[in-house]
Amino acid sequence: MSLNSVLQAVQDSPVGQLLRGSDPLVVIAFQLLHIIGLLVLLTAVLLLTLRLFNLGLRQQSPQEVAQLARPLQRHGLLTVVISGAAMFVSNAVVYAANPALQLKLLLLLLAVGLQASLTHLLLKGPVGAEKPATAESEQPAHDLQSLPALARVGALASLLLWTGTGLAGRAIGFI
Repeated sequence: MSLNSVLQAVQDSPVGQLLRGSDPLVVIAFQLLHIIGLLVLLTAVLLLTLRLFNLGLRQQSPQEVAQLARPLQRHGLLTVVISGAAMFVSNAVVYAANPALQLKLLLLLLAVGLQASLTHLLLKGPVGAEKPATAESEQPAHDLQSLPALARVGALASLLLWTGTGLAGRAIGFI
């Protein structure tokens, strides 16, 4: 079975037919949900990046910001994936051939992997390392010097990848 036949089967599925034949307002609702999900996700990424560069949320440790941003990241990503999948299923053959969607999916995979790694580093520390500093430890958790420079570079790269994902998504309709 070829990829094209699998995509055609997805598109011809009851869900694909339902979405393709639905009112244009349903399509707009999915697009709005998709954008809202991306904005929620980008908000969490931006808050963490600002904290890691000591440009905001200075009263909280980077670990606290990572912990508080985690639900936003999860809910935003879940919303983006579900709404994006619904839009994809409605016209899978055409969307799969779109270079902008291909770029978006590549950037999405890279962004998710990097963000998960960064959150893991902040909340649990690198594999084999001790847990990040807390109020009871010798070094205060607010001390950004205790974080590897790689965490700050990763946060900036993550923000750029998520922004690129959004821009590539915007280009889908124009290619």
